Amino acid sequence: MNDIKQDETDMKSKTFERSLLESLSRREREVLRFVAEGKSSREIAERLAISSKTVDTYRSRLMHKINAKNVAGVIKFAIQYKIIELE
Repeated sequence: MNDIKQDETDMKSKTFERSLLESLSRREREVLRFVAEGKSSREIAERLAISSKTVDTYRSRLMHKINAKNVAGVIKFAIQYKIIELE
């Protein structure tokens, strides 16, 4: 019986993970990856050919969506959901 409950919990968790990742736009996922890799807004802006202010807007939106309070939270999320890997 406990195995069934655990399976249901695991399924709900995976569904939540998918919906959370799917809630991010393609550009938000790109910014997420760069932020998690330690890139500055200016570096991200140059790579994506957008302004630093636009990068900051994407960063703010994605942090709200993933409920990250700071960059450490963004990094944790990126590792947890395999957006980046530890070397």
